Amino acid sequence: MHDAWLTMAESSLHLAMKTLAYRSLSGEGYEVTFEPSYSPVSSIGWSRYRPDLFGVRETDEGSEFVLVECETHPQTKRIEQKEFLHVSFQSSLDHVRSLRRVLLVPRGRLSALEMRVRRNCEIWVTRVGPAGEEGVAELEMKVPRVAL
Repeated sequence: MHDAWLTMAESSLHLAMKTLAYRSLSGEGYEVTFEPSYSPVSSIGWSRYRPDLFGVRETDEGSEFVLVECETHPQTKRIEQKEFLHVSFQSSLDHVRSLRRVLLVPRGRLSALEMRVRRNCEIWVTRVGPAGEEGVAELEMKVPRVAL
């Protein structure tokens, strides 16, 4: 782990969730950046927002981007206040792009999210382990976006 990944106000659970997402996305072939203040890719951007993680991978079909937010105490209102659900990218006719939004929440907190959030992102439910040690998170399940 890099010390730069840990911010002053960050809990060990939040850091463990970010680490879990980093490992999972890296395993899927994404190049992952921790808390970028600006997008490392010119075709996607944001202002007044900094995702917990941003990932990019290139495939035969084009570029795939992923924004990740880790919420230890998820609330629909707080998530909606972030630009997480409103980030878009500049489209190009000659290059297919996709954008995934992933929200990590601890086990038992999924019910705190209203359907309007669940329609717009994948939700990864995590559990703290082993033996309840804080700072170690494991992926329990991935909940796909809810279709309309």
